[in-house]
Amino acid sequence: FFFFQAEDGIRDAQESRGLGDVYKRQVHGMSICVHSSLNNVDHIQRRLGHMIDCLEAERSFFTKNNKEIEVQGESNSFIKNYHRSYFALPTRVNYVVQSLEVPHYLHEDNPKLHLLGYLMEKTTLHKEIREKGGAYGSGCVFKNDGILSMYSYRDPNTIETYSAFELAVKNILNKNFSEEDLTEAKLSLFSRLDTPKPPQDQGLSQFLINLSDDNRELYRGRLIGVKKDDIINACQQYLIPKLKQQETSQVIFGSQEVNLIDLAEKGWKIDRPIENLGEQQEEEQQLSLIHI
Repeated sequence: FFFFQAEDGIRDAQESRGLGDVYKRQVHGMSICVHSSLNNVDHIQRRLGHMIDCLEAERSFFTKNNKEIEVQGESNSFIKNYHRSYFALPTRVNYVVQSLEVPHYLHEDNPKLHLLGYLMEKTTLHKEIREKGGAYGSGCVFKNDGILSMYSYRDPNTIETYSAFELAVKNILNKNFSEEDLTEAKLSLFSRLDTPKPPQDQGLSQFLINLSDDNRELYRGRLIGVKKDDIINACQQYLIPKLKQQETSQVIFGSQEVNLIDLAEKGWKIDRPIENLGEQQEEEQQLSLIHI
């Protein structure tokens, strides 16, 4: 499988004149990612090298950087990293998110956590972040690969919003939701599950996370049987330990007018992507002048 990444491409009505034409206006070049078993790596490297040589011969502006192909084998260990990053931007509103790892879609407790996320959004996050905090919106997103994220967008607040996230979890533990709320959550999730999906999306889900029709039916059966105590137990088992041990990532895309020094002293990593982009563009301009 080949994944081509480009910063720019053909977006007008003109017909493409070839692969090289797509990247003629490309600034940072082309990246190629190949997924395969290790016993095919040598063969793929030869074919990939041949393809790049053909592109270079066909298009004079296409030059390879002679960087060796990096092979990441199965022996490479994955190290989890948790981030606390503030991206300072020229904006008056903020985008706040907190993410943590929970069991995968096929795990028996996954439906409980999916319902838990819906309940946190409807019973607490909307009220605290949008109605009281003045944000344009908020919510809780649950990904099939096992990532739960609470978020706000166009939010006048920054780190204060994390108090609302914490309150949402506490309200679940304190049973501050009704059987009616749980039933509404189930109906909402079933409506999403029953939404028709294009064939290519179904195939992709099965390829990426083994989400077959049988697994979908198993999920539906588990979802129906979830009770109020199951939601509370799932919160205690999966969310509370992560929050206590700070095994979560917190990221804010926010205003550059806030006290960034104070945030840094509180342990936030400050990044200024717009300034960095300006420096990068200036460096590229200088390099282009040198080549001329």
